[in-house]
Order: sequence, then structure tokens, then C-alpha cells
Amino acid sequence: MNITKRFSISCLFSLLFANVQSFHTLPKPGCQFSRHRCYEGAHQASINHEVEKSSEGKAMKGQKKSTRASQQKRTNGKATKKRRGKMNFYGKNSSDTRFRQLNQKIVSSNTAKDIVLLLASNPNALTKTSGGGVLNTVNFATSIHRIARDVGNKSQERAAVLSDPKFALFLCSYAEALLGIDSSMPLSALKEFSLSQVDDSCKFSIRERTNLIWALAKLRVVPPLDALPMGDRAETKKLLLETSVKLRTDILASQKANDKAWISTLSSLAAYLMDFVGTTMLDLSEDDEVNMQEVVNMLWAFATAQRSDLAVFDELGSLLAFMFEKSPKPPKPQELSISFWAFATAKYVTNSQQRLLLCLTQFLDDQKWRMSFKTQELANTAWGISNLINHRRQSGEANNGSLEQQQEDLLILKIVRYLARAMIDRCDEYTTQEISNTIWAFGNLGFGIGAAAAKKGNINDYIILKSNDYDGDEILGHEVLSAVRKSALKRLPRFKEQELNNLAYGCARMNKPQPEIFSGIADEFSRRKSKITGQDIGATLWSFATTEFFDPVAFSKVLSRLQMDAVQFWNPQEISNIVWSIGTAGIQPRYSKAFDSTLVLQKDRHSFEEISRDPISLAFAAAAKEVLRRPDEFKSQEIKDSLWGFSKAGVRHPMLFKHVAEYLVGSAMNEVPPSKLHIGVGLEDFSSQEIANLCWAYAKQGSLASDNSEAVKGRMGIYCSSATDFGETLLKRLMNCAVEADLANYDDLSRLSTNDMSNTVWALATLGFRFDNFLELVAKQVLTRCKSCLSSHDTSSGTVFNGRELTNIMWSFATLDAITPELLDAIEPLIVSACGDGSARSIASFLKRQELANLVWCCAVAGHYPPKMVRILQRGLIGETTDEKNPEYMDEIHGQDGGLTDQGIVTLIYLHYSLELDGVSAEIELPKDFPSGWGIFQDCDLLEDETGISLTVTTSKTQENVASAFSRIDLDFVDEYIVPFPGKLPEILSLDIADPVQKFGIEVDGPSHFYYSMDQWSPEDPPRQGRVRVGNSGLIEYTFDWDKDHNKPNGSTSLKSRLLRKLGWKIVRIPFWDWQDLNGDEKAQEDYCRQALKRAG
Repeated sequence: MNITKRFSISCLFSLLFANVQSFHTLPKPGCQFSRHRCYEGAHQASINHEVEKSSEGKAMKGQKKSTRASQQKRTNGKATKKRRGKMNFYGKNSSDTRFRQLNQKIVSSNTAKDIVLLLASNPNALTKTSGGGVLNTVNFATSIHRIARDVGNKSQERAAVLSDPKFALFLCSYAEALLGIDSSMPLSALKEFSLSQVDDSCKFSIRERTNLIWALAKLRVVPPLDALPMGDRAETKKLLLETSVKLRTDILASQKANDKAWISTLSSLAAYLMDFVGTTMLDLSEDDEVNMQEVVNMLWAFATAQRSDLAVFDELGSLLAFMFEKSPKPPKPQELSISFWAFATAKYVTNSQQRLLLCLTQFLDDQKWRMSFKTQELANTAWGISNLINHRRQSGEANNGSLEQQQEDLLILKIVRYLARAMIDRCDEYTTQEISNTIWAFGNLGFGIGAAAAKKGNINDYIILKSNDYDGDEILGHEVLSAVRKSALKRLPRFKEQELNNLAYGCARMNKPQPEIFSGIADEFSRRKSKITGQDIGATLWSFATTEFFDPVAFSKVLSRLQMDAVQFWNPQEISNIVWSIGTAGIQPRYSKAFDSTLVLQKDRHSFEEISRDPISLAFAAAAKEVLRRPDEFKSQEIKDSLWGFSKAGVRHPMLFKHVAEYLVGSAMNEVPPSKLHIGVGLEDFSSQEIANLCWAYAKQGSLASDNSEAVKGRMGIYCSSATDFGETLLKRLMNCAVEADLANYDDLSRLSTNDMSNTVWALATLGFRFDNFLELVAKQVLTRCKSCLSSHDTSSGTVFNGRELTNIMWSFATLDAITPELLDAIEPLIVSACGDGSARSIASFLKRQELANLVWCCAVAGHYPPKMVRILQRGLIGETTDEKNPEYMDEIHGQDGGLTDQGIVTLIYLHYSLELDGVSAEIELPKDFPSGWGIFQDCDLLEDETGISLTVTTSKTQENVASAFSRIDLDFVDEYIVPFPGKLPEILSLDIADPVQKFGIEVDGPSHFYYSMDQWSPEDPPRQGRVRVGNSGLIEYTFDWDKDHNKPNGSTSLKSRLLRKLGWKIVRIPFWDWQDLNGDEKAQEDYCRQALKRAG
């Protein structure tokens, strides 16, 4: 009879359970449970030894009628008698003296080895079919159970038993008996024997079958399903017999050859034994006696051996749920906790899981029953429940908002709240493993994180258990961690390494930083001498970084256990988690320039011995080595996290970044011979976030060069270092591939988060690449999302821009000379709304000073000045009221950001230049003495050079050559002329070469004055590659090979030209490539200058 069909209740929806796996959008540490050791103490005691006594003919006292049929009879008031010992194989009753005496000897044997020798000493027991009539079903079950109980936890003894051919022959006899083959059958006839000749029913009782699969799981001899697939019942029976025959043959052959080649066949036989038992559970009848413990033991065995079948689990789960529902008293807590663990480990959907959850919540109302839970059972239940939600997410059913899921969440929520209260009350009773597993489970569920964090977590693809009382659960979560902190701190030395990182992970995912615990964990890492794995280090640092525990000392203590030669065996996620965590914490290694082969001479770079003295530096060295060695093993998120971590921590590594770029998009054809040309794996597998962060990481490498080197500054420094680091062609291929991937996978970009959009556009602008079709779509998204936010008041994360994202996008458009009045008008209402009452303090809560300055500059570049926004921007920078117009006050509300920077000062002056020259009245004024008292460089001249906004004037070699040529044709001019500005504003404009009388100026435009138009570029175009050479100083110098077809004036250049024209100046712009093409020919240079003057009129 099919039990599932008879007793199934319509399940509200399908659930999946899963094991915990490692953590990107974000890294997740694995659970501490060992599948082979979990529940061993309790489980060992639970095995019913009455089977060993049944050979004496005694009644099976205390056995409960638990099948559905017997429960029905009991419900109907019909008395049922307990069956006595079941008729054993061959029709002999267990009272048979021979079987009883043998069973007594088995039970009294001291060791597994003694049992095997005892069996071998009985003639025909191992050498004849089905035990040769020497063993009955009880003898088989008692023997295998006793053997497993003795050596299951002893590695050496277990290995000795499994390699003993006598044990292998015992399993062969077991398999033949299980199939119902008569013991009189000669072994030689088994090869041709047809299983159709035997009764299809299994002669072993449920209890005896349970003992068998429990023992096989305990012995860890069964291969998992993914290594040896399972067939249907007929196929399983056939394979079981064939494997038994083969094993007997292999053992005979190996004894002659003196080897152990048969052991792999033994493993297969064990798998088919377990499979066959599983298929027999699908044919239970009303006469089969099953109790709860036997069903639970079967679930444990199948899950532990990783050989669970969906149909079998569904059958067993339905049976167990029926037993729980009809039982006159609650089940043992152990039975429920093991069941949840088994379902979670098996990763299956069955119709019984919600029924089990419902039973548990009903039983929790019984206070006496609640208090009967052992702490191990509480911890195991938490682990299983957590994985229920985890696998529901993996199945694609996470957070679908259905009524069924809401009902399920409420059931789970009730259980989790009880588990939380139990931990608060009994935390000191928990073992270290139980503490770490329970906190891991709570963290994995996102329990107690609060409503705001839950919303953010869903967007970050975290598991979140939905709550009907986020505030109450948050308080409960705080109380749990308070209890854990008090109990665990004094016991941290007793926590195993993985227990430490599970504890840290749980705290991190519960969104509750625990500095004392984290510091203690770091101390334990540095103190211990035991082996530390990459998982331990990576998961722990991930937890530190996620909760913003950015203590450099703690990071160094954890990383002090990193061994360079061990990292080669770590998986990529562990490596990327370490680098990501350091970057997130903003911890810069002591030797951050050790890997910069472009800007730092070999003789000046630190040796490996020096790097090894700093754990942070060593971590970057180890990560770079592994990414360079095996990039194909790193997933897209792991590549992104690794490179992002380098750039975020301020570590330049040109070799690493170039190698990864070539791996992703292929080698530049002009840089490698055809035999070594690599096509590239592409970015199709990258998410929008991964693409955005990848682009950001590459752009940041150039920005770091500009920030950290005196030799290269500003935009020119970014362009030169990036071109030297990677090559212009390779960099264009990478950025083009990134944009194409976004356009291909995200259509109109409506599914891109604001952060991804911001990071991608910022990277393109920083590197000087303009994709018009991409920018058009971004502009549409800005307009659409700003309008939607204002009309619906939707402020959910991921769809509405924060201050940084909005500013980065506007700055990028302005830098690429693509900013429009429409964009500025669209963002004005959003900024006004976000800045509250418009006071300087409210403005500072939404926009930092750097962001305010960038938006001011955007307005100046666009020549468009939304009045409310412009007023807010200036007020946020220098205040408006008397109290606000105080540098110290502004420093206080903006935090320690270094004050109003030189860039902020100049952008404000640019804004007022533009307002005055365009005749726009914005009703704002600069203080009379501005910039006196503001900013950092108060005594410098406010001028601009070719690198963009700056406070100094510099002269390039090209400019000197151009000036010399104009001198030779008798032009009367002034070098570096400071252009006067009418009125009270400071003078900030200069001209490279000027005739003040005629108001005629010449600007020599280097690379920093241009962007590169990618819409006219194709990967198939012949590469235009600049020239690299080593200068006299030993540093690499780069000469660009650009042209007017691809390179256009950027926003800074356009702004300056417009202002100069407004002041009445005629400007001639000489792009550097024109001058380069003259190749130093003085006559050609003079002719070029004459033509330039002629064009200017």
C-alpha cells in the first residue's frame, strides 16, 4: 500500500532543505556539523537492542504500534496484540537454539574484530550463499550493528574492518539473504540466477533493515549518490546480486595477487544494500510494524550517507508526520531534531515537511515537553530550520510573498523565537559547538536584524526570515547575543576554529557587531598553534568587515596564521573573501607599493622577506599569486571581489590586473605572438554588480597612481598609468565588453541598481571612455527613477539614488561633456527633498562636501543652474546663515573630511564666473573675503593647469615647444597669462600663450583635455597603441597615439573655452597629436602656427 497516497495532506507549498554553503553578493561559512559524527551519542543509545534479544523467543516489550493501520485500529477502539518475534529467514523462529546461541556470542563479543572472527569461524556463514543457513536475519542485523557501534568513531579500527575480506564476505552473504536467495543455492549458480525465482517481499523486519542502513552510514563506506547513481528497484536488485558475486570473485583474485582491489567493489555493494532497503520502504503494508525511532533512524542514515532518494524520503516523511499527528503524546525532542537535520541534509522537497513543522509548533505549547529538549537538540533544530529557508531560496521560491510561504514563515518564526528564548535562559548549558551552530543558524536566517536591515538584506540576496514583529525580534536578537557574549567570552579558548568563524558569521548576519567577541576571536587565532584553514580566516574576516569591525590589529592577528605555501590549496572564495574584507575595512598594507611594477623601480620595491613581516601585505601577495596562477578556478564574483579588494585597499598591482583582463577579454593582438593569443572567457557570467565593481577596480588603479605618485598627477596621471599598466587596446576591449554585457543582459538598464549604474559610469568617465548609447540609457533611468521616487515616495534601496551615486553619475556626464539641463532639472527636486529643511546640517546628512563640489562643477559645465539646487549646494559648502558661515561649524557637521578642499573652492568660483557671465541671478553670493579662512591651501594662486582643476600652474614640454615656434614667427605673446576677471571674484583662468592686447589665446591641449569616443571604435579596428619607454630616471614614460576622429574635448576643456569666449577671447586649441605628427620639424611647426593664426582671424 502506498502510505503517501493514503495519508497525504495537501501541502501548502514545496520546501527544500539544504546544507550550508560558503558566501559574494556576499561569502557564507559552512556549518560545524560533521555528517558522520552528528547525533552519534544520542543515536547510538536510540538503536533498539531488543532485536538482539528476540532470538530468545521473548516478546518485543514496549514496542509501539505506530503504522498508520495500527493507529487507525487503536483510534477505532480495537485492541491489537503485540507480535512476538517475527518469523526469520528460512521459516525458522528466533527461538531456534542455534541462532539464539550464536546471537548471544555476537552480543558478548568485545570488539568488531571478534565478531568478524566469530562469523568466520562458523562453517559456511561467509563462504556459502546467504550465510549458508548458519545466520538468520537477527544474526545479520545484530552483527552489523555491533560492528558499526564499535568502530564507527575509531578511524584505524574502522579501516581495519573495512579492509578485512572476511567482513566483505559477510556483506555478500547479507546481500544474498536480503534478496531472499535460498542458502542452498551454490555460489557458482549465482551468476545465472534469476531474481524472479524468489519472493519480492523482504524477509527482514523494519527494525533489522534499520540496523543495516544505520550501520552502513556509521561505517562511512557508502559512496554518495553523485558518485554512484541509484536505479529503480528492479535495477537495484540486479546490481546488488551482480556486485555481491563480483565482490566474492574479486576477493578470491586479490588473495592470489595479495592486493586490496576489491575494496571499491565493497563500497558499491554497501550502496546497493542501502538503495535496496530504501526501495522496500515504498511497499509498507498494514501488517508492518514501525515505530517513530526506526523511521527517524532511517532518515538519519540516508541523509548521513548522502544516499537519500526523494521517493523514500517522501514516504518516510509522510509516515513520520502521520505518527506525530496521531500519537496520544508528543514525540521525543530527539526524534524531531534528527528529522529536521535529516531533511535539511538531504535537500529534498516532500509533502511532509510543513506537517512536521506544524507538529513541532503545536508541541511547543506544552511547557513540560519544551523543557525536555537537550541543548544539542535545540541547536540541531535551529540548524535544520535555517537550512529549510536556505534551500527554499536556492530553489527559486525565496520571498515570493505567497500566502503559503507567509504561513510557513510564521510557523518557523514561532520555532525560532522559542529557540532564541531557550538560548537566553540556558546559554551556559550549551557546548561551544551548540552555541556556534545556533548563532550561525539565527544569522543565516537574518533573525532579529530589524526591518530596515531586512529590506537591505533582501536586495543583497541574503536569506531573510520574514517577521510580523521586526522590532520585537530585534530586541530578542540583542538579548540572545548578550547571553552568548557573557557565556562565550570566557570559553573562547575551547571553541574550535570553525566554531569561532561560525560564531563571527552569525553575529555579522544578525547585524549586531560584537567587538568584544571579535577581538577575542582574533586573539584566539594568533594564540593557537593548530592548523588554521582558509575557510577559518576568510569567513572570520568577512564577518569582521560586514559588521564594520575595522580593527587593523584584529585583522593582522587573524592573518598572522596565513601560510604562503598553504594558500595554493585554498579555494578561490576563501582567498577572495580575505582580500575583499581587507578592502572593505580600508586597511592599507604596510608595503602597498610592493607590487607596482609601473611606477616603482625594481630596486625600490620591497622584497618578499620584507612583505612577509606584515600579515596584511602577505595576504595581498598570496592572493595575487593564486589569481595569476589559476584564474580559471575563480568565479566571476571571486574575480571581482579580489580586484575590488586590491583597489579599495589602495594596492596597485599592474601585472595582476593585466593578466585578469587578458583572461577575460583576450590578449591584445599587437602585444603577443599569434601562438600565444588568448581569446578570453568574456563577461557573460558576470552580474551587473560584478561588472560595475570590476570596472571600478580598474579605474581606481589609475586613480591610485595619480594619488600616490608625484610623477603622475590628475587626469593625465590616470591616463598614463592605465595605458602603461594594461595597454590602451586591452583596456578598451575590457570596457567595451563590460558595456556590451550590461546592454545585452539588462536591456534598457532598468534592472541595474543605482549603485551599479553609478560605479560603471564613474569608471568609464575616470578612464576617459564615452559610450553614447550607454549614457543615453543611463540618463533615461535617472529621469525615470527621480520622477518615480517623487511621485510614489518610494525610497527603497536599489531604485533611488543616494547622494554619492547621484553625484558620481552627474560628475561622469560632466567629465565626458554629456551633461544636460534636463538631467540637472530632474535631480533638483530629489536633492531638495533629501536635504530636509535645507539647513547646512540637513544638507550634510545627504551630501558630503566633495559631492557638493562635484555637483557645483556639473552646473558650471552644463551652463545651467537650477536655483533651489544651486542654493543648497553652496549652503552645504560654506553655509548661508551667520552661524553656518563658519569653517569650524562646517567641519563639525561634515565630520573630519579635511575641510573645504582646493577643488571645492575653485568649483564655487567657477560657478559664480558662469552665473555672472551668463547673466543669471541665483540669489547667492560668496563671502567678501572668500576664500580667505576656507580650505587647505589658502595662500596659493587659484589657477588651472592641463590636469584639470588645481591650484598651481605648470608648463609641459609640448607647450614650451609650441611657444618657441610662435616666437620664431614673431608672435608677441605672454606665457602662462592669468586672465583678469571683472568684478570681485578671484582670478582662476590662465592661457598657455596669450596676446592680451588682441585678446587672442592659444591653448596646447594634452591628453587630459580629451575623452575617447568608443562609439566609433571596434574590437576589429587596427590597434592604435601608444609608445612606452624607460626614461633617464628609470621610470616608464608613455606617449599617446591619438587622433581627432576618436578624441573629443572633455567637460573641463569645454567649460574653460566657453568662459574665455564669454570674456571676449579668441582661442586657438592645438591638440598634442597635431604637434606630435610634425616630428620636431621646425619649418613644419612654423607653418602649422601660421595656419593656426590664420584660422583664428
